[in-house]
Amino acid sequence: MLRLCLILSLTLAYASAQQCNPVGGLQVFYDPTCAQGGPGCNAGGQNNCRFCGFDIFPACPSATPAPTQSTGSTASTTRGPTTTRGPTSPRPTKAGEKLIFEDNFDRFDLKTWKHDITMSGGGNWEFQYYHNNRTNSYIKDGVLHMKATLTSDRIGEDNVKSGYRMDLWGGSPVDACTGNNFWGCERVSGVEGNVLNPIQSAKITTVESFSFKYGRVEVRAKLPLGDWLWPAIWLLPAKNEFGMWPASGEIDIMESRGNVNIPEGVDHFGSTLHWGTDWSQNRYDLTTAVYKHSSKLSDDFHTYGLYWDEERLYTYFDDPSNIVLDVDLTANDFFTWGKFADSYENPWRDDEINAPFNREFYLIINLAVGGTNGYFPTGPKSVNEFYNRKGEWWPTWQNPDFTFQIDSVRVWSFYD
Repeated sequence: MLRLCLILSLTLAYASAQQCNPVGGLQVFYDPTCAQGGPGCNAGGQNNCRFCGFDIFPACPSATPAPTQSTGSTASTTRGPTTTRGPTSPRPTKAGEKLIFEDNFDRFDLKTWKHDITMSGGGNWEFQYYHNNRTNSYIKDGVLHMKATLTSDRIGEDNVKSGYRMDLWGGSPVDACTGNNFWGCERVSGVEGNVLNPIQSAKITTVESFSFKYGRVEVRAKLPLGDWLWPAIWLLPAKNEFGMWPASGEIDIMESRGNVNIPEGVDHFGSTLHWGTDWSQNRYDLTTAVYKHSSKLSDDFHTYGLYWDEERLYTYFDDPSNIVLDVDLTANDFFTWGKFADSYENPWRDDEINAPFNREFYLIINLAVGGTNGYFPTGPKSVNEFYNRKGEWWPTWQNPDFTFQIDSVRVWSFYD
């Protein structure tokens, strides 16, 4: 506190000594004591320039107005994503935001969270199936755990391989299958030579309890360590008002790979927006970014965040200043940006420029395993290959950091 008072007393005397330019809409002032370091120093790479007026930083000098939240593009004037390797310009959260959703997992609130029950593989021919039991999703010491286990532990090895009918249709509304696409509700092992989904896991959503438009999301989580594990924190539209996926959008806050010895493994995660006129025209490659951490993301809990308003959407890691994916929602409408062929109708015509990211979305947390869509470029290319290579991946799952752990989920709204 004494040092900050000294800084303020020196500010006006040095104000004319050097020009310090605002960074990302945030105010900066000249401060020669930054030669010794300190919070907010070297703002935007400018020597002896310090951020002011928010968070832990000193108040701005009276000649410099306090900053307001910038919702436009910062470092880039293009609409594309920004991939961040370290902290970027600090920025405040939205003024007046209001907490509207919070789960600290003191108990498993199944009025809030609904389990997916399906073998459909998420459209990626993933190797797990999802269901609702306390082996694959459970609360321990105030933390939600998602754990992948062997299907053979439940039905036996022979049944995984041949002649067993897996029926997930359910006998009541609370245990009904949630996805029959790609034979998700009923399969028989051995058909066309394929084993049943050899892994059991969990996926939970707020599809029936909570959705929102424009706000901030923070999920504090510890990612799993183990080959071909695929944890994700993401959002889907509450209503497909612009059509089937991906026309109505998808927001991926975090996707990661549990492997150690592959490129972009457990020390990386990605953030992505999916959008397009239909599944074959997904333009996610224009709105994706990857973050590399200095250590394995399975070593500790971290915050995976989303900021989303009418003009801008960005994801961040641990702090809102550490931006991963940064998308300007106002530069062009998405149909123009995607350069779709004239043969495709514009699903967002006559709507706002930020469509489809101007509708309510709901929360999803899941732990998938492998798949054939290319997310694991060096991974098994079929469910049979995956299971035949069990001797390679199963030992990597035998570690204390094997489960996907979620400590809390919070959502703030920017509007009443």
